[in-house]
Formats: sequence, structure tokens, C-alpha cells
Amino acid sequence: MENQKNEFAYKWQILCAVMSGGFMASVDSSVVNLILPTLVKYFHSDFSNIQWVVVSYLLTVAALILTMGRLGDIIGKKRVYLSGFIIFTVGSLLCGFSVSEFMLIGFRIIQGIGATMILALGFAVATEAFPGKERGKAMGILAAIVSLGVVVGPLIGGFLVDYASWHWIFFINIPVGITGIVLILKYVPNKRSDKPQKFDLAGAFLFLLCMLTLLLGLTWGQKYGFGNRPTILLLGSSLLSGLIFIIIELKLKEPMINLGIFKNYFLSVNLLVIFLFYFAISGVFVLAPFYLQNVLGYMPNQMGMLFGAMSVMMFFFSPVSGILSDKLGTPLVITISLVVMLVIYFVISTSLKSDMGDIQVIVAMVILGSGMGFFMSPSHSAVMGAISYEYLGIVSGLLILARTLGQTAGVAVLGAVWVSRSKMYNGGELLSGVSSASSMARIKGLEDIFEFVAYLTLLSLILIITIILRQRKDSGSIASNSVSVK
Repeated sequence: MENQKNEFAYKWQILCAVMSGGFMASVDSSVVNLILPTLVKYFHSDFSNIQWVVVSYLLTVAALILTMGRLGDIIGKKRVYLSGFIIFTVGSLLCGFSVSEFMLIGFRIIQGIGATMILALGFAVATEAFPGKERGKAMGILAAIVSLGVVVGPLIGGFLVDYASWHWIFFINIPVGITGIVLILKYVPNKRSDKPQKFDLAGAFLFLLCMLTLLLGLTWGQKYGFGNRPTILLLGSSLLSGLIFIIIELKLKEPMINLGIFKNYFLSVNLLVIFLFYFAISGVFVLAPFYLQNVLGYMPNQMGMLFGAMSVMMFFFSPVSGILSDKLGTPLVITISLVVMLVIYFVISTSLKSDMGDIQVIVAMVILGSGMGFFMSPSHSAVMGAISYEYLGIVSGLLILARTLGQTAGVAVLGAVWVSRSKMYNGGELLSGVSSASSMARIKGLEDIFEFVAYLTLLSLILIITIILRQRKDSGSIASNSVSVK
């Protein structure tokens, strides 16, 4: 009992260190999404090129996330987490000095490497620091800080873009990064496995190849069509390398990821729901600014305030839903969030206009933020509580991978659908990209996007209901279904 008390003695200090990483990453991602229209104009480019500022970052995270999670389990989470902060801070500095879109994309990859280290181990470090009965509360507070970063990011970013330049949105990461480095050095314990473990280099390479070709194929398909030969070759290579990866992992004694963990129904279904949720929400964060700025005429600082209103609701509801999930169970709280998202998606799919009023826009953003806030904490807690502590690093990586793959695939697929539907509504042709389509064509295309993601959300809701039914049948809970894989 005494050892258990000592184990959790510094849990709040450790959570503060983890929160600094979540705050920095959320500030960066929310601001970068916001300024995509600004970057299109600044570099005299098009959406299909500028989206790589987002895609290259997400692609890097997706390709390396499991590798970093596994490294954390082997060499110690603190070492990898601290390295991530250093690389992310340096990458932010380099991004701020970019003078071309290609230079910015390259430096975003460096930034993405650091972000991968931070994201891969953040939830694992926080989960280790708290007992199971307080996990939802910890995840809720962490999600609230992430939401706060999403609030602060657009507000500061919009102001900087209007009154300085977009370069400064990357410079604001530097003081936060330095603060995080100090907190990690002082509070995060250097825990590592007592037994020696080998790193699966072949598995790491094959997974990297699988993710790179998958996401490149999705992005290439968005620009040139999914029937295009290079697209087919990339997606085929992803499938082949993924199959080889699975075969090798099943044969190794110490694989990069023990595939047996996916026998845990609660883990697998929650990961799938997280993927679908972030696939859908990526359309809001990437495509909404084009509607708000190019159709409704909002300035960057005004968009920042709108996204800020959404994030305030996330900030408020994340800890609330975390506490509720500790008491009521994660599936029930997740169900509430998905119902909210389902309703608002269907409403938006039939109500977009070229002269939509400010009140309507604010209400939509507030409801979206509320649904997201209710989803984040219980969904993350469900994943982290579904497996034994031995696999926290890799499961934390899987959680972020599900989010990142959802976001990346969502940007590529929903972006392609938007362009395609806008072209159809524009009479079948676009002279110079989607920006040349009429406002009405782009609006109709966005309505189709929201209808599509509504059906994806309905699928997620059905999956969560299966968890509830299964729990009732087994008379168990998410926590009781935590397994140790051998």
C-alpha cells in the first residue's frame, strides 16, 4: 500500500508536464489549419499544394508513432518524450523562417518528428501516474488543456496574421517548448522495463513504408484521382507492405506490436470509433476556413474567435465528461457525444448558405465543440484502460495513430470529395482549382461532405452500442476488460 502511495505521489506534477506537450501541439495544429487560406495567397499556390503543410506533418506522425511508442517502452518514456520537445521546438523555429511553401513543408516534417515523440508517450506517461479510478479525470483535464490550446491558438494566430505575419504563429511555440523541457526534466520519472527488450527494426521499417505509401496514395489520389496509376501503385504497395508486416510480427518473439492485443474487443472497437470520429471532424477544421473566409468573408482573427468559441466548449466539457465516465462508464458518455455530433452534421448538411448569419455560425461551432469535448476524454480513457501497463507505450501510440490516420485520410478523402462535388455543381469543370468554382457550387459540395460524415458518425454510434450491449451481457466494464497479452 505504501509503495502504491509513493507511486502516485507526484501525479499532478507529472500531469502538468504532459499538459505542456498537449498544449503546445494543439496550439500549433489549430493555428496551421486556420492559416491555410492565407498561405494559398501568400505563396500564390492552390489548396492541393498548401494542404501538404498539414498532410506532411500528419503523415510523419502516422508513419513514426508506433516506433516512438515502442521505443518509449524499451528505453524509457521520459527520454523519448524529452527528445520530442527539443526537436519540436527547433522545428517550429525553422518553420518560422521559411521563405517558400516547399521549405515550410520540409520543416513541418522535422516538427512532425518531434510531435510524434510527444504524442506517442503523453497519454502513457499520464496513465502511469494515475490510478485507474482517476484515469477519466486525468484524461479530462489533459483534454481540457488541449482544448485551451485550440482556443488560444486561433485567437493569437488570427491576431498575428492580421497585424504581423503568418511566420509568427510558429515562433509562439518556442517559449512553450522551453517551459515543457524544464517541466519534463524536473518532474517526469525515468521509468523503463526491467527486462531487456529488442527493437523490431524490420517491423518498424515495414510499418513506416506501409504508412508512407498509404498516406501518399490517399493524397495523390485526391489530386489526380484514385484510378490514377501512381495512386494504385502506392496504395497497392501499402497493402503489400502491411501484409508482410503482419506476417513478420506474428512470427517474432518481441515484435514492434503484439497483434494479440487486438483480440481485446473493447480496445479494437474504441480505436476504430476514434478513427472514424477524427476522419469526420477533419472536414470541419480543414474545409470550414475556406467556407468562412472565401464565402462568408470572415477575416482570420474573426475565424480565430469562431474556432475559439468551439474550443471553449471543448475546454468546458472535456473534464466534465472525464469525471462522468469514471462514474457512468465510458461507452455511455461517448454515446452522448456521438448523438450530438450526428444531429449537428445532419443539420449543417441542409442549411449552409452564402449569407449565413453570425448567430447561426456561432451556434453550429458551439454545438460541435460540445460534442467534441464530450468525446475526447472518455474515448481516450477507454483505450488506455483496455490494456495492461506493460503495453502503455504502444497503445498510446495506437491511440494517436488512430487519430492521425483519421485526420490524414479525412483531409485527403474529404478534400477530394469536396473538389469533385464542387466541380459537378459548377457544371463539370474547374478552370484553376476549386477556388474557381462558384460560391454555390462550393457550398453544395460542403453540404455533401457533412451528410457523408453524418453517416460515418452513425456507424460509430452503432459500434459503441455494441460495446454497451456486450458489457451488459458480460456484466463487466471497460476497466475489467483490461488484458495482459502474452
